[in-house]
Amino acid sequence: MGLEMALQLEKMGETLSFLAFFDCSGPDYKINNSLPQFTLETEKDFLRKFFTATGNQAELEKITDIEQLWFRAVEVLTGDSALVEELRQLLIENALALPGYDKLTGEELIQYLNLNRIHTYASAQYIPIGKLHTPLHYFRADQNPGRVESWKDHCHNPNNPVIYHEINGDHHSIFRNKEQIAGFAGLFKEVISRAWDNAAKHK
Repeated sequence: MGLEMALQLEKMGETLSFLAFFDCSGPDYKINNSLPQFTLETEKDFLRKFFTATGNQAELEKITDIEQLWFRAVEVLTGDSALVEELRQLLIENALALPGYDKLTGEELIQYLNLNRIHTYASAQYIPIGKLHTPLHYFRADQNPGRVESWKDHCHNPNNPVIYHEINGDHHSIFRNKEQIAGFAGLFKEVISRAWDNAAKHK
């Protein structure tokens, strides 16, 4: 995680010339640490609707090992084209903008979906070791204003904790739409050049 890397470097006495985040939410363990742990029962809860759709719910309840559960889950989920399509929709709902997601196999969809679930759980348990002293440049998509507020509490300077730069678009389009990418790249080049010039003056 970028925040933890920056905090660790500051703790070691390093000076960071530039730190930026792009339309992402800051850690908020006070809200998110209620996420359930990965246990056999929570995984069964996650998979139950899929097994029910294929008439395999009774078989699901018989499984007593979490690794055995997922081996069987791959067989069930990838053996039904409707379920594979539902997995694709879950990827979209979880904001996983994977290139060519519509061409991924069922096994690949499950891998990415579970990877996202693991990252979500890890983020929910993360507690920062302190607050940033380095000015934080935050590039926000103007259609996702809610992500901004979550960074203020992680910056040391109470008067000007975050330097905001607005990008036209949403979380996905700023990295996928060619015109928006061009505008984003131009803004980023301008901001980082200015930051480097300021850093050079203070050396």
